[in-house]
Amino acid sequence: PMFNQSDLGHIIRSSDEGNSRKTGKTANHIQFAGGAYLVPFGAINASKMRSFSIAVMLKDEIDAWPDAVGRGGRDGCPDKLSDGRLKGYWERRKIFRGSTPLEWNSSKIYKQFKRGDQRQYMVSCRACGFSQVLKWETLDKETGVVGGFTWEIEEGTLIHESVRYHCQKCGHGHSEHDKEILFSEEHGAHWKPTAKPVEPGIRSYHLPAMYSPIGMAPWYSIVADYIEAYDRDTRKVKDITKYRVFYNNVLAMPFKTTGSKIQFTQVSAHRRSAYMLGQ
Repeated sequence: PMFNQSDLGHIIRSSDEGNSRKTGKTANHIQFAGGAYLVPFGAINASKMRSFSIAVMLKDEIDAWPDAVGRGGRDGCPDKLSDGRLKGYWERRKIFRGSTPLEWNSSKIYKQFKRGDQRQYMVSCRACGFSQVLKWETLDKETGVVGGFTWEIEEGTLIHESVRYHCQKCGHGHSEHDKEILFSEEHGAHWKPTAKPVEPGIRSYHLPAMYSPIGMAPWYSIVADYIEAYDRDTRKVKDITKYRVFYNNVLAMPFKTTGSKIQFTQVSAHRRSAYMLGQ
């Protein structure tokens, strides 16, 4: 998924201390030990977005949120509406946005990711120590080293034990059991900001499924999904629906539909003077 966190620090709990405005009915909230509580509600509920004053806002799967809420969309963008609930705690507010990105041109989380410092999780090759972001496939044009994921297929069946992640610099292959070391901070793994945020205090994170720890989404299952959707040898998509899911759920990137656009000059060259306007 992609994440966007505004004005991050240590997450603080929501309360009414220092704010005279009531937080509304509390019958449906989840109470925690120590006085903190969670108020759950849907993104289309515009009335609740006007009823609460809180310090911490957690927004999940915002790419699936509607662009506008209320009858005829008159209440406006739910993301902006919910942001307004934190104005009573402006100096210590915390906003967390998380989502699987969907469409390239309309992805809300991708736009929020670009507003932040665009952090990537760096891992160090076990052979040469080169720090890198896990990528599906890479090619170093200067050295010819092929990096990324490779696998073997025998009689049409993927050999699970053959799946490897290869270092982008030296080409060393890492297997599934290397994850524990690769992803460990003690062995050099760390979050690295790659851009300057549009406003101070906005952190954003990109975390593809390749970073799933041992026991969750093994690499061979990800490769199997890829093989069903795409033919690496012919560089052709087998199933566009499955390929879209692979982009969204595995690469954690919005899917971009490609195609050719007819230019006016191309059409204009085939005009016929015998036709009248509109025919």
